[in-house]
Amino acid sequence: MGEISLSLETFAQDSIKGTTRESENEEALPFATVRLRADKQEDLTLHTDSTGNFRTRIPAGLQEIQIVYIGFRTLTADLTDLKE
Repeated sequence: MGEISLSLETFAQDSIKGTTRESENEEALPFATVRLRADKQEDLTLHTDSTGNFRTRIPAGLQEIQIVYIGFRTLTADLTDLKE
């Protein structure tokens, strides 16, 4: 199974931008599933574009991000300190 790498940026503490890539060769992972988990809310689920990029608002109480891509290990990262 492949490994996923993720780079993230935040903008004005209300949006998040990221890129998903294959860890071994840095190739983009197009249309990967991105799930943002937050306190007391439904998960926000979106997909990367054809070049592995995504951008969305940061939900209140953001806890973690999860990246899912067929044939790769799911990547889960703790983001509880992101909005502080």
